[in-house]
Amino acid sequence: MLFPSQGGVKILFSFLTGKAFKISSADYRKYIERFNEQPSFPYILLELGIVVGRGDTLDKAFFDPPPKMFQNLALNMVPTCNLRCRYCYASSGRRTETAIMPLSLAKKAIDYVSRYCEGELNLNIVGEGEPTLVFDSLRHVIAYAKRKVKRVKVNPLSTNGVVTSRIATWLARNIDELQVSCDGPGFIQDKYRPLASGGKSSPAVERTIRQFVRMGKNFRVRATITDDTFGNEKKVINYFFQLGVQRLMFGVLENVGATAGMIKVKQFRQRKVFRKRNHLQELLVLAELQDEVGMRDYDPYLSRIGTTVTCGIYTKSFFVLDPYGNVSACERHTGPYDFKAYPFLKEFIIGRYNPEKKDFDIDFQKLEWFQETIRAILKANACASCSQAPACGAVCLYQIAHRHGSFFPVRRHCDSVDKQFPASMFKYITDKYLVRKIPCLELQHGVLSYRLTYHSFSLSVQRVGGSMRENPYVYVTASDDLIALAKDILAYKNRRVELTLFLLKFDFNSETASRQDGERVRRFLSVLKKNHVYFKISRPLPRSLWGQEYLTVCTEYGLPAHFKECVELYMKQGAVVRFVNGRVGKQSWNVYGDRDEIYQDFLESQAS
Repeated sequence: MLFPSQGGVKILFSFLTGKAFKISSADYRKYIERFNEQPSFPYILLELGIVVGRGDTLDKAFFDPPPKMFQNLALNMVPTCNLRCRYCYASSGRRTETAIMPLSLAKKAIDYVSRYCEGELNLNIVGEGEPTLVFDSLRHVIAYAKRKVKRVKVNPLSTNGVVTSRIATWLARNIDELQVSCDGPGFIQDKYRPLASGGKSSPAVERTIRQFVRMGKNFRVRATITDDTFGNEKKVINYFFQLGVQRLMFGVLENVGATAGMIKVKQFRQRKVFRKRNHLQELLVLAELQDEVGMRDYDPYLSRIGTTVTCGIYTKSFFVLDPYGNVSACERHTGPYDFKAYPFLKEFIIGRYNPEKKDFDIDFQKLEWFQETIRAILKANACASCSQAPACGAVCLYQIAHRHGSFFPVRRHCDSVDKQFPASMFKYITDKYLVRKIPCLELQHGVLSYRLTYHSFSLSVQRVGGSMRENPYVYVTASDDLIALAKDILAYKNRRVELTLFLLKFDFNSETASRQDGERVRRFLSVLKKNHVYFKISRPLPRSLWGQEYLTVCTEYGLPAHFKECVELYMKQGAVVRFVNGRVGKQSWNVYGDRDEIYQDFLESQAS
C-alpha cells in the first residue's frame, strides 16, 4: 500500500508482513511503479521483504487455521461481581443466574481439551464475574491445569482490581498475562465502575495497580473508551503514567448488556463513542500520548497485523465453558441468561457436559460448518485479494450476528471504516518513525507550542528558579542548581491532573562541559524518569558530558543524539519552516517529504 507523501520520498506499507518502508521517489519509479510492466522481476524487493512471493510461508498461512484445536480454554467461573459497572456487557450482578462453576466441571474441561491441544494450553479466566471471588477454586483450577498439560499459560486472567493485598500478591506471582480493568481517574472510574454498594472503586483499584508495579509484575490495564474519555485524554494518560502502568489497552464501549439501560439516563448518554469513526480516531489520539510517555500501546487492532484470521471459531481453538456445562465456540458466551436478549448466541453452542458419561459431547460437524460459513463470507468479501485483509481480522460471526440478528444469509460484511483504521494507524506510525517531521515547535497566533500529530502543548518559556507555569520550557545553564530544579518540577507535576510537558533547553558549553557535569545531569534526568515526569530535551547535549557512554545515555533517557533529531531544528509558523539560525526553508512545511529533507535544507542555509 502506498501512503500519500511529499517531496523526494515514498512510504509503503505491507499489511501481510507488518512492515513499513521509506524509499526515494527515484527508486520507487525504478522498482515498484508499473510493477507488472517490469521486463524482469526486481528481486531486491523480495530480499528487502517489500513483497512476498506466491507460495511463501506467509502467503500460504494467511487463511489457514493453526493445527491445535481447543488450545484456548475459557472458563466463566462465577456470575457475581463486587462492582456494578454501568456498561457491563454481561450485566453482572443483575442476572438471575447465580451458579458458580463446580471445580469438578472445570477439571473435566481441562481433561477434555488436553486430548487436543498438543501439550500447549492458554487458560482464559474471564467472563461476566470477578474470578477472585472464588479464589480457592481459581487456585485449584490453575494448579490442576499445570499438572495436566505440559505448557500452560494463564492468558489472560482479568480482574477488576478490587482485591485484597494477599490475593494481589498471588496473582502477581502465578498469572502469566494479568489484566486489570480500570477506566482512568476517579471522575471516570467511579462514574462507570462503582462498587456493588454504590461506593467508589478507584481507591482500591489504585492500591492494586501500585502493588503490581512495586512487585515488578508485567501486567496490562484495560480501559473502556466512553464519551467521558473524549477531551480528557491527557488526564487519562497522565493518571496511568503516574501510577507506573507500562502496558495499556483501550477497548470501546459496546451497546450490549447493561449499556442499553445505562444510556437511557441523561448523565450516561453516549453521543460520540458509538460512532465508529469517532472511537477509531480516539484510539489514535490516545496512542500518540502513550508513545510520548513510553507506555506500550496494546491496541487490539494492531495485534491483527500480519496474522491469520483471528476468530477463534474459525480456528477451532476456543472451548468456552459456562457454569452449567454449556460449551460455546465463541469467546463472547457467558451463560444462558444472554440467550433471551441475543438468541443468536445459542447458535454458537457446540456441546455440553454429559454427567452420565462424565465427559463432553461436542458437535465437531458444527465446528466444520462454522469454518465453512466463515470461508463463504471471506469469499463474498473478496478478502483473498484485499491488501488490508491481514489487518482487519477478516470475519467475526458474533459482530455480524449482533448487527443483523443472524449470520445468514451469507452476504458481504466488509466495513469501510474498519478498513480505513489500519491504514490510518500505520500512517501515524510512519509519520512518527519514518517521516519524522514531528514533533516540532510551532508558533501560531503568538503562542509557542510543542506540536504532535493529534496534540499540541502550549509552552511557557522561563528560567530556572521562576514560578512553574503550564508546560514549562525551561532554559538551564551549567551553573543552575539541578537538585532544586528537580524538586520544583516534581512539585509542579504532582499538582497537575493533565499530562504536563517539561521541555528543557540546556545551555552547556561543549568546550568546558566536564564528566562531572555529566554525572550531575544524569542524576537529574534519573530523578525525572523515576518519578514519571514527561520531559524532553530540546537540543543535543555536549558529547564531552559522557564520552563513550554518550549514545547509551541518550537512549536511556530519550535524548536527541544529533541536531537533526532535536525539536529546535526548526519552528513551524503556518506553512513556513523557520530554522534555528533564523533562515526560512525553501519549501513550505507540507511540501517537505521528511525530516531528512528539512535537515538538508538547514545545512544548505548554514553554508550560504
